Amino acid sequence: MIKPAKYWRDRQEVSKWHGRVGVVVVSTTIQASAPEFADYVPYDYALVDFDDERREFVAVPGLRLNPGDRVQLVLRRLTKPDTSGLIEYGLKLNKI
Repeated sequence: MIKPAKYWRDRQEVSKWHGRVGVVVVSTTIQASAPEFADYVPYDYALVDFDDERREFVAVPGLRLNPGDRVQLVLRRLTKPDTSGLIEYGLKLNKI
């Protein structure tokens, strides 16, 4: 169950970063993951320079990132829910 205060704080962070454009500094491909992310492997994880700061984000599934790639933060489904679960969305990187 999602707690209302946590949900509100998370949405504030999403609105701050959604749509921002940056450049990949370094990335790695995750080949093995926790069971809840098994449907998404392999996936890329990258450190991105957004001019004023650097942050780490996961890429859209199936997308391979390289240093120097221009990326934008987009909303995507975070996990695959069961039939009665909530669909959680979050920020992921997409090449532009």
